[in-house]
Amino acid sequence: QPTKQEVFKLADFGLACRLDGADFTGSEGDSRYLCQSVLSEAPLGSLVPVDVFALGISIYELLTEQPLPTKGDEWQALRAGRLDRLDALTAAPGETSTDANLVLSFLIDWIRRCVQPSVQERPTAAEVALACETWLVEHASLSCDDP
Repeated sequence: QPTKQEVFKLADFGLACRLDGADFTGSEGDSRYLCQSVLSEAPLGSLVPVDVFALGISIYELLTEQPLPTKGDEWQALRAGRLDRLDALTAAPGETSTDANLVLSFLIDWIRRCVQPSVQERPTAAEVALACETWLVEHASLSCDDP
């Protein structure tokens, strides 16, 4: 168990809400990691779906090795669930190991789930964590070294 001084946060995107439900006037965080619902829907009861989107889009950015857009058509496409750069990551047969492709397939599947446009269709953080744990246990013998 982490102590009070060992609590980690994935990120703080400048979003805040009051726990007692009182009105709070805040500002949005970095637009690269914000889902559309933060900007266009009524206030959410929980920011967890926003955090799940931010997690998915952060992993998308890491896998594609490209900075996320701050606005424009590509920004809109990402919020609509169109993750075009992921298609380029699927390697031609023989280019990478089968094990590496299994890892990549798992990550791509979960990125797509995390950035679903509908808040209700996104997994919870607990579901993401359980899926990762289960997958890692089931695939503990994988080797992702290139052939």
